[in-house]
Amino acid sequence: MKQPPPPPRSYPPQPHPPQPHPQRAEPSERARQSAASTSRSRTDRVVPRTPNPGERVGAPVRAGSALAPPVTPRAPRRTVVAAGSAARFAERAELQRRLTRRRLDRTSAVIVVLLGLGWLGFFSPVFKVDPARVVITGADAIVDRAAVDKVVVAHAAGIPLPRLNTPALRDRLLEIPGVREARVTRVWPRGLAVLLVTRRPVVAVPTDGAFVLLDIDGVQVGRSQDAGGLPVASVPANNPRTLRAVLDVLGGLPPELTGEITTVGADSEDTVTMTLRGGAKVVWGSAEDTPLKIRVLSVLRGADQTKGAKTFDVSAPTLPITRS
Repeated sequence: MKQPPPPPRSYPPQPHPPQPHPQRAEPSERARQSAASTSRSRTDRVVPRTPNPGERVGAPVRAGSALAPPVTPRAPRRTVVAAGSAARFAERAELQRRLTRRRLDRTSAVIVVLLGLGWLGFFSPVFKVDPARVVITGADAIVDRAAVDKVVVAHAAGIPLPRLNTPALRDRLLEIPGVREARVTRVWPRGLAVLLVTRRPVVAVPTDGAFVLLDIDGVQVGRSQDAGGLPVASVPANNPRTLRAVLDVLGGLPPELTGEITTVGADSEDTVTMTLRGGAKVVWGSAEDTPLKIRVLSVLRGADQTKGAKTFDVSAPTLPITRS
């Protein structure tokens, strides 16, 4: 018969040496904040649901909690102003109002002054032209003084000087026969100074048994039965260009030479001739080089060799010709 196996030997438990526990590290502040945020995000989960009538759509609610009440808008933050600042602001506003009123007062005063000056100058009788204070100079026998006075009275008398149209008055004076230039100047407070330049006849043109007196511009100054000591012009009829050439030559001559001319004529613009007292003839040509021709003629008439010549041809002043 078999023997049963012996029971297993049991050993008494051996005591284990105590193991040191590792020291737990305290979590940092950032870790604690992150854990708190994670816990809130897991807890504050929004559960979508169908909104009830009148309920604000999109309002977040906690899972399992009652419907959150509507959010009331936050009232604006009130700005607190110190008592001293409020006083300064009020003082500044009052100063600005005073400056505005002062500007308005000044502007109103300027407008009133301008209106007063405008009335005084344009409508007041203080500056009206007095015919007794109008001084006219330059009028002689060629210009009718009565015609000048009539124009001045008609266009200036009783009109305030600021409103007087002096260019228009000048134009009216130029329409008077014999007036070549006119200048009108205001003389405050009620006077005028009128300066006239009369037309002087420089040539006499025979026409119908009389002489028409022309000035340097070819304007008729008057008529006379004799030439009155003026050069007698002989030019083709209805030829203003030839007459213009003769007048240009006479206008460029010195007074002493003009006084010696008895007749002047031309068949064209380039054939002006003159006759001097004593019978000498001067062939002048055109009106070009007039100053040089004057000097050459003076030399020829004064030289012993050519003093008694009957013809002086200075149409080509660099090559003058004399004939006895």
